[in-house]
Amino acid sequence: MKPFRPLLLGVAALIVLLALGVAAISRPAFQTWAVRKVLAARPSLPVTVGFVAAGLREITLTDVRITHTGAVLVIPLIEARLPLIAAVWSEKVLISQLVAKDWKLDLSAPRAPRSASGEQATLTNPPTPGQVVVRVFAGIFGLLDLPVDFSLGGLQLGGDVTLPDGRGTAKVAISGGGLAANREGKFNLVADFALTDPKVSSVKLRGVLSAGMNSPRTFKQVTGKFSASAQGVQFPQGVTLTADARAEKNATGESYFVAVESGSRELAMVRATYPGRARDFDGTWKLDLRDSDVAPFALGVALPAFKAAGEGKLRTDSGFAIVRASGRVNLALDRLEAIQPQLSSIGAVTLAADFDLAHDGATLIVDRLDATLAGKRPVGAIRALQEFTFNTKTRELQAADPARGLFDLRLAGVPLAWSAPFFPAVALSGSDLQGEFIATPRSGGLTLRSKDPLTVTGLSVTAAGRALLRAVDVSLSATADYAPQGWQADITAMTAKQGSAVLLAGSAKIGMLAGADHAVKATGAISADLPGWLAQPAMDSAGALTKGKGTIEFAASLGATQQVQASVKFQDLVADPKITAESLPVITMHLRADLDANGQMALNAPVLIERAGRKTDLLIAGTILRAKTGMTVDVQLASANFVVDDASILAVALPGDAPAVPTGSAPVRARAAPWAGVNGVVALALKKVIYSDSFQASNVTGTLRITEGAAKLEGVRAGLGESGDANLDGAVTFDAQAARPYALAADLTLTNFDPAPFFRAFNPAQPATVEGRFNVTSKVFGQAATLADLPMAAGGDFQLTSKGGVFRGLPVSVAAKLEATSTLAAGIARLGSLANVLSGRNGKAMETVANNAQAVGELVNSWKAIAFDQLSAAVTRDASHQTELKDFVLISPEIRLSGRGVATHQGGASALDDPIAM
Repeated sequence: MKPFRPLLLGVAALIVLLALGVAAISRPAFQTWAVRKVLAARPSLPVTVGFVAAGLREITLTDVRITHTGAVLVIPLIEARLPLIAAVWSEKVLISQLVAKDWKLDLSAPRAPRSASGEQATLTNPPTPGQVVVRVFAGIFGLLDLPVDFSLGGLQLGGDVTLPDGRGTAKVAISGGGLAANREGKFNLVADFALTDPKVSSVKLRGVLSAGMNSPRTFKQVTGKFSASAQGVQFPQGVTLTADARAEKNATGESYFVAVESGSRELAMVRATYPGRARDFDGTWKLDLRDSDVAPFALGVALPAFKAAGEGKLRTDSGFAIVRASGRVNLALDRLEAIQPQLSSIGAVTLAADFDLAHDGATLIVDRLDATLAGKRPVGAIRALQEFTFNTKTRELQAADPARGLFDLRLAGVPLAWSAPFFPAVALSGSDLQGEFIATPRSGGLTLRSKDPLTVTGLSVTAAGRALLRAVDVSLSATADYAPQGWQADITAMTAKQGSAVLLAGSAKIGMLAGADHAVKATGAISADLPGWLAQPAMDSAGALTKGKGTIEFAASLGATQQVQASVKFQDLVADPKITAESLPVITMHLRADLDANGQMALNAPVLIERAGRKTDLLIAGTILRAKTGMTVDVQLASANFVVDDASILAVALPGDAPAVPTGSAPVRARAAPWAGVNGVVALALKKVIYSDSFQASNVTGTLRITEGAAKLEGVRAGLGESGDANLDGAVTFDAQAARPYALAADLTLTNFDPAPFFRAFNPAQPATVEGRFNVTSKVFGQAATLADLPMAAGGDFQLTSKGGVFRGLPVSVAAKLEATSTLAAGIARLGSLANVLSGRNGKAMETVANNAQAVGELVNSWKAIAFDQLSAAVTRDASHQTELKDFVLISPEIRLSGRGVATHQGGASALDDPIAM
């Protein structure tokens, strides 16, 4: 025995360990841990369990919670009686009793998020249409075959349901049993809905579901009889629907029948037979349904008004590869706002269709299709001209007769109001959209061409209550080609007219090669009559131009990276003589913009302005990053030669009126700054800025830095004249809580600045008020209710000093008095000389008077232009636009002037024209 003792001890130890393992496994704590671990390893299963206890003949689960697309099911207790060993080892799931009561199903939480297209999120790889057909029609009893032996002796389910959107609650109970091989099980359904809808207060649903099994794993029949009754204010007598559904399997195949009735009227019916090994599966369908039939049972969901009537046939082969549906249907719809508020503009519509369609794997077969859509008037129709097929995999289209047309699409009158669901912020009005297209076969695809152009007359566009476009006639002719290799649309003629004037004319092409990696390509050319467009409400500049033409040629590639190139030109511009008689420039811009998948756009836009033989160039280049939180810019403005007059003349020729503010009303306060949501920098690099022939700046550099609260000019430098320099640092801030939300604060320093060219630029007809080299230090500040008012509201403190120049700034009142004195003295001298001659006296005294008068006159002339050695002054301009001259000191070899002065602002005039009293 000794040689076998270790073996016996080992076997005994293994038996003990197995017994301990079985004891541990049978403990609820271990079972709960194991189930939770399995569920945690499968995060796609939204199930949690509080407690698990499994014996040899029963299983108990507590606090089971299941979530799916916003719905939450909580089951306090599930008890199932079945032999576990037989279920695990013998594949026999023989449930004698299954009980789950007091569960709660909450449907009130928001549903799963929708995709960008507005549809609810679906599977990553949704089934193809052919797969869907197989899942629905591949024999019902084949789908019901079980992988294990099954029986259900008794079932008791009961709980409460909370409906979505506060529509009410329901109590649901399902009971029954007796389901086993060669037996028929029956289950009773009772559901009572208490609704918050004032029209329908309660709905009661009763039903009996029977199922018979011919073996432990297969079914031979399934039947169901249901009745639903509704009561409420709208239906005091109550409304009842009944439904009868049957599926039976016999030696010759399977048969299906479903019917829904209201009283003696059959609302819907589907009858079909599946002959098993026979070739075809045949069925019929019939429909006679109104919204009033089903509205009482919609559980508070608003339904559009509808009436649907039709009948037809269904057919498929034994493999369910080919499914054919044919028949006629008439559908009337109204009150579509119940589906979506924007659909209210569509009103009542009717659809009549006669069809014979088939689906063979990946191929759609159109044997017959004739459909018409109408509202108050006929809207459109589509009619197949011959049989054709379309393969959804290869994208190939084949026609029975390549020489004949495929289908005809006629738009008899699509109301523009129907555009509201697609453009909710824009309102379109005008005539109905009309046109006709015909499709013909072409190289495995088709060509769709305009038989009659698309037209709309009297088109008007309004957005946010503001008119943008008024009374424009639009016409468009196009041809579209489709083939398995790709598609292309060619807009051969596009025009927009107002009366006899052509506002716009152009053509364009757009297309794409097949495959997800290819981009949409587009090219085109458009010309526009600028005076006509400026007269439209969107521009609100009628009469600004009497002549002018704009053209644009573009090319675009819209793929993972979107690229746009465009050449824009404005020429032959003539302004209304009432606005300006000056000639207007020719403007050319070449734009290149690349937008990547991250939302960053690389921009390069050189602009050329040509006028009177001069050229102004401006380059806008950099990057713009658009994100959910706002926009970040990193842009440079560069120019070799910028003529201010040639650029600013456009603002004069194209005036814009600010919104009128009623008398006595405060201006509308902005809630945010114009740069809100924009951050970044704009670098300045302007080689030469020409204000006039006599005044210009050079090498203008600096940075405009934009933050959430301010727009700052940092380190702006410019050369003025031959040796002058300017330095500017400042910021415009915005405070929404302030009475005047916009505030300006800046420091401006001028060194060796000669103001003479500046004065001559503003008033070439008069000599410069001051000539010389000045140093200026200043602090500029101001507050305003609007950004446009900020320059006029700006004031500041300025300190000026110069060591030599000419001053012509004496007040007119002083010069007038001196000139009057000179005239009086000359008169006295002439009178004195005449008296001496008549009296024979000596004229020496009178000669002295005459010399004094001459001296006074010379003095007056000399003060009109004073050559000084030193000049200094302090100037302050307040918020009311009054300018005060303080500590004015002028020293010349012959004169010393000092004093103070006040310049009174004249409304609507330049500050340089303000009269000064000294």
